[in-house]
Amino acid sequence: MSNFITCSLVSVVMCMAFLFRIFASGYRFSAFFEMDIKIVLLFAVTVLMTAIVFSSIFTLISMLNNNKAVTAVICILTAFLFLIIGAQLHKMLSEPETNMALVMTDNGQEYQELPNPKFLDGGGRKTVQFFFMIFFREVK
Repeated sequence: MSNFITCSLVSVVMCMAFLFRIFASGYRFSAFFEMDIKIVLLFAVTVLMTAIVFSSIFTLISMLNNNKAVTAVICILTAFLFLIIGAQLHKMLSEPETNMALVMTDNGQEYQELPNPKFLDGGGRKTVQFFFMIFFREVK
């Protein structure tokens, strides 16, 4: 438990230092936020909670494995795995429903909207949206 508390505090302090630097430099250049202050604070809270969640996952991995080198590799691979999964789910949800295609007709070349075979619909889209909302909640 002390490992988790220590790691969480260190990660929160590092995030606060980063956010303070970003806010200070942004204030120096533009003197105000372009976004509503509620959204800025929501981003800040999201970053802090994400740091705590990653600290808990990495502490769990280190508690389950005694070899420090293997633990470090597993933690790095886990972080990249989360990044890749999030990007893939976002890509799947961002596919357009139709694509513009150049089709040869009797009149020559024409553009037509054709259904996108990569567009998820029905149950598949709901499943991907569910996992995306659970693991990678968007701020609207």
